[in-house]
Amino acid sequence: MAKEINGELFFVRFQNGTSCFVECVNINDLYHYVARKSISYTPIVQSVVHMRNDGCIENIPLGTHRFKQILTQYKNIAYAKKRLAEHGYTFEDTPLPNCVRVYYKETEGYTLLVPGDEMKEGFVTIDGQSQNIDEWLNQIRQK
Repeated sequence: MAKEINGELFFVRFQNGTSCFVECVNINDLYHYVARKSISYTPIVQSVVHMRNDGCIENIPLGTHRFKQILTQYKNIAYAKKRLAEHGYTFEDTPLPNCVRVYYKETEGYTLLVPGDEMKEGFVTIDGQSQNIDEWLNQIRQK
């Protein structure tokens, strides 16, 4: 079945020699795709090429400040999930990208963990405030 590409088409090459085509709405969407792939157990992304409608190709740099920020956010959320699991918390991903719903142990309530704008390791936004996940878990445990 043939399908017309409505978004931007990118060619992604992985370190193990495999590759794929990815359709994205914009460059930000591509950065989220590459960041998700980078923190999962799939091979590391080696390069990305933008396949333009006019037949030209353009290498997409993955060393930009915006990509590094998105990658840090994904790493921090992955680290937060790991720490929550170690402390026995129940959590689930939400339809929002890179957002986690954490259920409190004592009550039926929950809180949302979302990516923070801080580029520091282990920081996420919890209850609207940028916090280190380890410090937050210690505060919850002391209550």
